[in-house]
Amino acid sequence: MKSIIVAGRNRCGRTLLSVGMALNLQDVSYFKPLFIKKIWGKRGIDEDAKIMKNILELPFSETEICLGTEQDVTNDKIKSCFKKVSKDKRLTVIESDIFYGYKEGFSALHIAHLLEGKILLLIEKKDGWEDEAGFFSERLNNTLLGIVLNKGEESDLKKEGLLGVIPYEGNLSTISANQIAEELYATILAGDDGLEKVIENILVGAMTVEHATKYFLQEKNKCIITGGDREDIIMSALSTSTSCVVITGDIVPSISVIEKAERKRIPLLSVSWDTFTTAEKIEAIVPRIRPENKEMLARIKEMTKPTADKIASLLSL
Repeated sequence: MKSIIVAGRNRCGRTLLSVGMALNLQDVSYFKPLFIKKIWGKRGIDEDAKIMKNILELPFSETEICLGTEQDVTNDKIKSCFKKVSKDKRLTVIESDIFYGYKEGFSALHIAHLLEGKILLLIEKKDGWEDEAGFFSERLNNTLLGIVLNKGEESDLKKEGLLGVIPYEGNLSTISANQIAEELYATILAGDDGLEKVIENILVGAMTVEHATKYFLQEKNKCIITGGDREDIIMSALSTSTSCVVITGDIVPSISVIEKAERKRIPLLSVSWDTFTTAEKIEAIVPRIRPENKEMLARIKEMTKPTADKIASLLSL
């Protein structure tokens, strides 16, 4: 049995690569020592563990696949659960933030030493990514299996030290109205039929309606965030290519607004926070991989296959 630690900083796409490995390689299991993303309303359940349990059809509970916070975890518990979920598997993919848990001794490097695995480092292509790659190459040294660049281009493979590149895919970087409703505990006032609409742009409606209309016409598949007392802005949004409208301040608009949203199948979501706080919370939502979406999984498999093939070769799988 072999293991690799898929690691990286913040929202770099670790779960995307983990899913790709699971889809492209045979006889794979999954393990995540610490949970970072929690499913709202379900204490102690990691979203990634739930996704991977579904895709790999693992016979373990989410709390065995992902153990909990730093306060819940010990080295012995990690080794015990890892042994259980990896039994009789050719490869176990371990997911970890490169830094998270460092103070308590549970960072990716600690986990690699504890479970005798190699680190597959994922870096998102943005300003400074080559410096980041060089820094971690030196620090991780013999623990590093290779570096994969997310949202890169095929030409990037010519850069020294890269094992693989995952291309940018816009449809995998979007969220839905339903995800906003779930993660913000929003009340759905209208437009239930449109909750799976894709959101590509997030706009705040805090200007005059004349300016807002011009603004809204420039962007498609958008989420508009505005105060519940701005019915002029809401009606303008409902007249353009809008995926959902988030109404702040717990103010319910008039029945005419609700009826128009229902007719247009545009979700109208109500939250208690002010507009600025709501915008911050929506911007922080991480796009979600949906196991039931077979087209999405097929695209992830295709995007990650070249990298998965190289890893299989390196590990003699």
